Amino acid sequence: MAVGLEERRLAGSANAGPGMDGEPVPALAWPDLLVGPGLLGGSTVLSLEQLLLDVELFRRCVRLRRGIDAALEEAVEDAMEEAGPGGDFLARPSTRRATHAGEWHRDQLGVRDPWERWEATGRPDIVDEARRAVAETLAAHRPLPMDEATARELAALVDRAAGLRPTTSQTTKADQPRRTEP
Repeated sequence: MAVGLEERRLAGSANAGPGMDGEPVPALAWPDLLVGPGLLGGSTVLSLEQLLLDVELFRRCVRLRRGIDAALEEAVEDAMEEAGPGGDFLARPSTRRATHAGEWHRDQLGVRDPWERWEATGRPDIVDEARRAVAETLAAHRPLPMDEATARELAALVDRAAGLRPTTSQTTKADQPRRTEP
């Protein structure tokens, strides 16, 4: 089974985050192939921002697929009952154990601040955050070094692909036509 993610536009503030429009449902079937992460417009456009959002969706699906540990769930429910309405159950050992055991999933993108702080910072949306993360990643990227022969070969491929013919000084023996004796 294959599941496609590509038939959509880039999410924005109208969409609460990655996967909020039903995308986790087919992905939770644990398909053999996940098609289209980062692709928009019928797989014709690659969006690095959408790729990050799709990674968040995949992480969420992995966590959802794992399920909930019933023993931890019971302990957390007991802590909530002990704390009562408005009480603090977060400081209880069972809540800490559940959090450290990975039972509490937190997306790496998205706002987790109170509403007032989110409004005070200009109501940033998840796409803005993804854009910043992409820009930071690209700015920090340092390509691996390439030896001179590989760089020349790559440049020759680019030239050929662009329809340019190399000058005779740039050709190698392998590029020259072979002569056959009559």
